Amino acid sequence: MVYRSTLFSAGGTASPPIAATGSEGKTEQELAAELLAEIKGTERGILASEEKRLRVSGLVEVLEAMQQDKDQLADPRFYRNCEVVYVGQSQSSGSNAAGGQFRGRIGRMLFRLTNLFQHVLRESDKTIAVNMIQFKLFGILPGAVVLKGSVTAEDASSRASLGEKWNVTLGAGTVLAQFDSPRVVLLGGRLLNLVVGPSSDVRLDTTYNGEQIRISRGGRSRTPFVFRADGPALEACADAWRGYEALPSVTARGQGLRFFGAAFVLGLVAAQHELLFGSGPARVLFGMPAVLLALLGAGLLKSNGGIVVNMKTTEKGSSLS
Repeated sequence: MVYRSTLFSAGGTASPPIAATGSEGKTEQELAAELLAEIKGTERGILASEEKRLRVSGLVEVLEAMQQDKDQLADPRFYRNCEVVYVGQSQSSGSNAAGGQFRGRIGRMLFRLTNLFQHVLRESDKTIAVNMIQFKLFGILPGAVVLKGSVTAEDASSRASLGEKWNVTLGAGTVLAQFDSPRVVLLGGRLLNLVVGPSSDVRLDTTYNGEQIRISRGGRSRTPFVFRADGPALEACADAWRGYEALPSVTARGQGLRFFGAAFVLGLVAAQHELLFGSGPARVLFGMPAVLLALLGAGLLKSNGGIVVNMKTTEKGSSLS
């Protein structure tokens, strides 16, 4: 049994590309700027029309062709903070390849996204990946979900084997990212800081590194991801995960029981006010928060940390999208 999709999975269904018209004679920087202009206003791809997706795919292919024979993992620009600005997934009703259930239809109603990052960093003698969603729960409570894991390059033999299995061609920029369980925080960890859900892994094939952007594709799906290295990626919020990691955490079950306990106390207070004063507002002041805390507690007891879990029996290491 393995988990084949993560909070940032390489799953989803990509739209077939069309050739980018008017790209002849343009520099990489000009094409990258054109790509970012096409992406703007699409909610990181979720709101993109089919026509828009086709134009984006065409520009992606032109940029990839410009670096077709390049060793992407040897480029220092691969190792930096990046914001996820586009995912070429055609459907995001249940979940999204970047953000999992937090960016599905229901997730977007509950969690107003503020930032979405994927960093690839050299830390001491190893390479790590950090995926981080920053949001506001119900549009009010600031929170985040962080996935951190190791990154290793796939050798030619592994790429050939996986390529044959998935009927794709994997480039030399293909890596395996193996993530620990997600960390979920609310109010900077003061209200909630827990590690919940399964560990997971994913393969990504990086096909372009530029001054402003990085382009990677899902190992099996070939869904394109566009990452931007300026803007929010250069701000302090991009490194918030380091502060979250330094805080003590509790289990999801422990935090869920805490929320149930708080809900019980608030419920008693609401009931007491009703009995003593007959005050209807007590239902709002104490009853509604009690219901909310109880729902959060129930959710945590069953939570998988936003990871889209797709379990199936397979040979070890072969179930990554």
